[in-house]
Amino acid sequence: MAAIYPSDVPWEQQVLRAWPELDPLAPFRLPGEAARGYDPEALAAAWRVLAPRLRAQAWREREIAQYLFQNLRDWAARMPALEGLGVARRPLALLSPLEQIEWTGGSPTQALRHLREVSRRFAADEPRDTALMGVLFFQGEPPGGDQLAAAGAGPFIGLDSPVLPLESLGHASVVPLVAETSQPFGLLGGGPAPAGAAAAIVLQSGLPIEGHHASGYANPGTLTAIADADLGGPRREAVLVSAQHVIGDPNNPVTHTGQRIAEVVESDSGLDAAIARLDDPTLVDKHISGLGLAPAAPVLPTTGLPVQFSGGASGVQYGQHVDVVYRTAPWQYSVGAGSCFEAQAYAQPGDSGALLLTGHGAQSPIDPVLAAQNPALASQYTAAMLGLLLAGPQLPPAPGTTARIIARPIVDVGSRFKLAWRLGP
Repeated sequence: MAAIYPSDVPWEQQVLRAWPELDPLAPFRLPGEAARGYDPEALAAAWRVLAPRLRAQAWREREIAQYLFQNLRDWAARMPALEGLGVARRPLALLSPLEQIEWTGGSPTQALRHLREVSRRFAADEPRDTALMGVLFFQGEPPGGDQLAAAGAGPFIGLDSPVLPLESLGHASVVPLVAETSQPFGLLGGGPAPAGAAAAIVLQSGLPIEGHHASGYANPGTLTAIADADLGGPRREAVLVSAQHVIGDPNNPVTHTGQRIAEVVESDSGLDAAIARLDDPTLVDKHISGLGLAPAAPVLPTTGLPVQFSGGASGVQYGQHVDVVYRTAPWQYSVGAGSCFEAQAYAQPGDSGALLLTGHGAQSPIDPVLAAQNPALASQYTAAMLGLLLAGPQLPPAPGTTARIIARPIVDVGSRFKLAWRLGP
């Protein structure tokens, strides 16, 4: 790995020096996002924590997302059933039927041959014969490749990188576009009220909470994390973070097992996130309920990372992996394409707000050989913060099975509220 993915290649140094100018997604601040700002330093920090191979992959995913986002409105006008899009790793076998479709960039057969060659030569850490692809999600049966091509969506795009040495880092200049059926999603707030006796408590990520809305409605969910925020006082104050659809808007009280613990001070309906000032900032702990781990610094979600979380309804869950990044959530076209990611895990109502983390327990998700060579890197990947859980299947899967869930990247939440996370060890 070290020979193929050196940690000090010039393109990485170039990116870190000029992230706002080079980031492919910097121009894409869609309606509703401008007020939240764009924090290149936070993005660069969450990207830099990634292992070298994943830094290259994460950057390539952003380049593909840029192409998808700039075509989203045009494709939606031509294909009314288009529900969303994202970037994912998919088997090259999906592309065989597309070889006969006319492509202006050259022979589809040559494109497929090129993708296979790059996959087999360079992507030693990924399943062979796979590639990063743009995925278009449709309501109902997705259109065939010829229909996508007629709408100007593929089946292949030629996408060079202005900074990334593609083939030397395991990526191809050809990017396929494929269509998939979208799963119906629902927000994961709600469910039965959290049970338990009111007592002196220590607040942790993963505990069940309730947001009490002005209408009198109480909505169960999960405490995402404890952080410190600038609320206008002489010093930063302790806050809890959760989903906005759980704890609501300013002045809403937040309870745990019937006991008031905080009051909402700021919310963002576009991000679907909110922060609440703690009534007693001494009764907090940075560890995650059920896991006994304190989170590591945020990393950018990228496909293939294993996930875990502790939900207020489901408890500790070990998911499979991040499957789609830069996913437009079904109900959030107007608040920013690419603000979510999709993973495979079990979740149910009451889990909204749960903090998605890398790995499974204290097991680092990076290669064991590399972890042994670089313990500091392995530590960075142990329970690194990934996202705030928002939605999942409308009908929870059977216990022991998984389904697609949607989360907001935690780096976006931290940037919006200018949070200082309480991290491990």
